[in-house]
Order: sequence, then C-alpha cells, then structure tokens
Amino acid sequence: MLSLLTPLIATVILSPLVLAQRADSRAIDPLFYFWIQEAHASDSGQISLALHFSSGEYECTNYTIPITLGDDSGAVVIHLGQPMAPTVCLTAFGPAQGECTLRVSKGRHRVLLESDRKVDEYLLTVKDSSITLKKKETSFSRPAEEISPPRWERVAKDVWRYRLAR
Repeated sequence: MLSLLTPLIATVILSPLVLAQRADSRAIDPLFYFWIQEAHASDSGQISLALHFSSGEYECTNYTIPITLGDDSGAVVIHLGQPMAPTVCLTAFGPAQGECTLRVSKGRHRVLLESDRKVDEYLLTVKDSSITLKKKETSFSRPAEEISPPRWERVAKDVWRYRLAR
C-alpha cells in the first residue's frame, strides 16, 4: 500500500517571521477542520492533494499547526501537533493553520489523523473523475464544509465527494 502513496511530501505554512513555540493560550474551538483540494495530476497517474487544516481562534492570525506525514500498516498517517504561537504576533483573531500534500494513486486509502494521542479515521477513494472522503471514526476533526472549494458536495451522511478538474 505504501508504494501507492509514495512519495509523500509535507509542507507547513510558515512565515519567515514566525519561529514557532508552544501555544500557551487555548483556542476557542479545539477541533481541527480540514478541506482537500486537487493540487495537480501527474503523467504517472498520481494525484497531488493539498490538505488544509485550521483550528481554533487565537489572538494572533499567524499561529501554525505542525504537521508530519508517515505510514502505518498501509495507511496514510497525518500527525497534527498542537498549534504553535509565533514569536511575532500579527494582531488579529484568527485560526491556527497548516497544510500538507499527499500524492496518491487511484484506489482506496485509509487516512489516519493523529493528535494528542487520539486517532480519527477516514477512507479516501480516488477515481478518475472524483475523490470521495468517508468519515469512519472521529473525535477531534471535521471536514470544513462551509469553507471547502465549490466542487465538494455532501453525497451522504459523513460522505463527501470532490469533482476533479479534468
């Protein structure tokens, strides 16, 4: 299964002014919200998906979410660290944000989001014309329907579909 998902590339949105340190303040909403966008397709048949994460409401708009990628028993594992406070605060309320990129092939992929010793599970199905995300078991993450790109649609309870731009 890992060969279907390699190479995995992780990027975290960080401003050059931001040297992160652990956040001392608590977010108003501790949930992680996320949305997925197609980054680009390659000739190899793999699709790059940008996963955007957002959490809470902080007193600075440039809090970041540290993200690391891995695999475990054939699943894609995305570890979401606790939001990190910047050393220079851009004063305005806003969510902590982070982003990572997955390269996936057609087929089904188990996606595990980990944070604070909890694991949320989703099933990601990649087809020629669409990507389907199905919630399996969750406690701290939610698809962010209200800020998702316009091609996302809810197709059933806990199931979302994204129409690929092809």
